[in-house]
Amino acid sequence: MLDFFNQYASYIYTAEAAVLVTLGVFILLIRHLLHQARANKNRRTNLQIDTAKQKLREFVAEIEDARKSFIDHRTMIDIFERYESAYNVFLDSREAMSEPDIQLAAETFRSLSDKVEIWNANFIRAESERCDELFGRLDERQREACVSDEINTLVVAGAGSGKTSTIQKKVEYLIREKHIA
Repeated sequence: MLDFFNQYASYIYTAEAAVLVTLGVFILLIRHLLHQARANKNRRTNLQIDTAKQKLREFVAEIEDARKSFIDHRTMIDIFERYESAYNVFLDSREAMSEPDIQLAAETFRSLSDKVEIWNANFIRAESERCDELFGRLDERQREACVSDEINTLVVAGAGSGKTSTIQKKVEYLIREKHIA
């Protein structure tokens, strides 16, 4: 009878060992799969960051080119929408923000509307001075209306204040300086 119990105990120990081995293999497999998933996520994240860095560098180049003239509201919105997803990647990744050129791009993007307003004011001032002979007696606001390149420009003024002269000079500016016929 003792043999029977010893044999039965041996069988139980063997079954328990098999279960433990199976459980151990299962745990190792799960750990391996989790490690692979993390590695894939890191690769995906690194690829997203690299792509976003490239897009932000393109944003800086486009802005530098756009600053050479008046940036109208529609253009600013188009630029913002084109690069918004790249900027959002950096909101989630502090590590990527460690590069100075990326920090500058992100700061420019973050305050794009304010910067465009300043750039446009500087452009209007410089263009007004450059075309001083063309604009003649027009005042600062009239010159701004001539140089501004918004899709719509509202000129509100009283009788005899120079609305027609402003429109004439705007047309002349567009033909001479912007080569629009």
